[in-house]
Amino acid sequence: MFKDLNRFEKWYLIIGITINLIISWYTKSAFLAIVNGILSLFVGVYNAKGKVVVFYFTIVETLAYIIISYQQRYYSEVFINVCIHMPITIWSIINWSRNQNKKTETITVVTQTRKQLMMAVGSQVLLSFVYYYFFKMVGNEMLLVSTINMALTILALYFNAIMSEYTFVCFLASAAFKSTLWIAPILKGDLS
Repeated sequence: MFKDLNRFEKWYLIIGITINLIISWYTKSAFLAIVNGILSLFVGVYNAKGKVVVFYFTIVETLAYIIISYQQRYYSEVFINVCIHMPITIWSIINWSRNQNKKTETITVVTQTRKQLMMAVGSQVLLSFVYYYFFKMVGNEMLLVSTINMALTILALYFNAIMSEYTFVCFLASAAFKSTLWIAPILKGDLS
């Protein structure tokens, strides 16, 4: 599994894990948060490589994140991960396994038509209203950020499952909004 990592990927993991541990020490993070952060690095590397093994890291990382999000009252994150991320991960394992090159154990990225792209994005624009009112009803923290994050995360998961070229962009945008959920309390002095 690690033998097929290039030098950049190895250094990315080493530096990422080091930064994760330093931040975890500074913020006195729980063990589960440390595990989640480290697994997220592996998910990023193996997802970019198109390796099916990414989803085994994803399942453990997602379970940890569900617990952490629930403890912090980020119900949007719990909802995304329990009701959407886990089922799409299972679908992704099946889809990627069926469509991988047996020799290289990687998948081939697929290009969507303009119509497919517009339908995917349009569905999330429309569903954003549903997400917003649902999160408002359950008393979710940071309502607008959570709503946008939900739509972007679902797009990223969908694109990832169908092996789309848009996966990375959506995950990057989602990560920016998700980071806000966790950075805002730290800036207010809440290191929990």
